[in-house]
Amino acid sequence: MGMKGIHEQLAALLSDACGAPLSSIGPDAARDVTPGWDSVATLHLIDSIEESLGVDRKSTRLNSSHITI
Repeated sequence: MGMKGIHEQLAALLSDACGAPLSSIGPDAARDVTPGWDSVATLHLIDSIEESLGVDRKSTRLNSSHITI
């Protein structure tokens, strides 16, 4: 999947999490400007991303070897 596909998938997940129309989710989407994006929507978005990637944060530990700067 290319970057465009990833952006489209993330936009759809954000739209679902916020309850905002997909047409309102653009490249400048941010919590302060996207309708319905609050702390609860953020948690739903995180869960949706993890589910779509097959990641379970409860069983995945992040340590310094996973971080590149």
